[in-house]
Amino acid sequence: MGLRLLQDELERRAAISRKRADEDVDIQELMRAAPSRIPNPRESLPWRPARTPAWEPRRDRRDAGRPPLPRHALEGWHSPTLVAAADLGQMRINFNYRNYFTTAAGYGEKPRRAQYFEGPYELALFRLLEMSTAVVDYQFQPLQMRWSTKDGRSVEYTTDVIYATEDGEILVEEVKATQAYFDRSDTRDLLALFEERIEKAGARFFRRTSRRIAEPTFWRTVKDAFDDRRTAYSDADVKRAQTAVTREGGIAPLGVVLDAVGGPGREAQAKLNAMMLRREVGVDLSAPPMGDTKVTLPAAPANPDALRAFLQRFAVRP
Repeated sequence: MGLRLLQDELERRAAISRKRADEDVDIQELMRAAPSRIPNPRESLPWRPARTPAWEPRRDRRDAGRPPLPRHALEGWHSPTLVAAADLGQMRINFNYRNYFTTAAGYGEKPRRAQYFEGPYELALFRLLEMSTAVVDYQFQPLQMRWSTKDGRSVEYTTDVIYATEDGEILVEEVKATQAYFDRSDTRDLLALFEERIEKAGARFFRRTSRRIAEPTFWRTVKDAFDDRRTAYSDADVKRAQTAVTREGGIAPLGVVLDAVGGPGREAQAKLNAMMLRREVGVDLSAPPMGDTKVTLPAAPANPDALRAFLQRFAVRP
């Protein structure tokens, strides 16, 4: 299907070129006139079924009667408290040799501190948050919700990630492989309690599955940009890129911006990806880059310190 669309697009452009043979028509003008995006070769590969986890929770068929009372009701949870680390970093580092999931770590350029991940999907989300120009700051394992039980025990829940957007909004996410994990009664009840508390504090809570961030084409697109994030570039490169976008009215085709930056195409692309990390330009990562991929100029953040100020409200003394 992708190859057929590409062939149709090439034939359409060839017809335009023949019709306007008496004029000097460049390829970028044809790209801007295109009614639809040109597919990347990665998007034209034969369809393959999506990978699924080797195991996911399922409801016991024998449990067909009245649903049991939630755990928090049975154990008498009370006195809920939100807690953040004294240094506004991670609340826990779950690195040991007993986990059934993979663990990883990396340095976040935006938060300027190490980040720790539990499972491959948090790592994929880390790359996306690092490269998304809509995100100003983020922190993994940032907050714990603590309850006391009627028999004197303590129950804790640590959320996966929190981040601030360019308009100052605070978003909190829990990441799972599939929806089946969220459908477990214990998990559903726990997250409902946390959601109620965190939204009263002024943040929004989301449940994210791996369906999008682990999709192979999107995963590779984000990782390619992430791998270029430390490419060296000059102030002159930034000025040329931003001028090209402004000249196009605020949204420019990637091919136009790459020509403005100059040099070998792959090097120019790497420079743009590094600029994107620092929010100097924004490149659409929803699909693999092509000549007509949209490039924009990110807005200045409404409150660069919004996330750390939010966490500071719940920080405990060392």
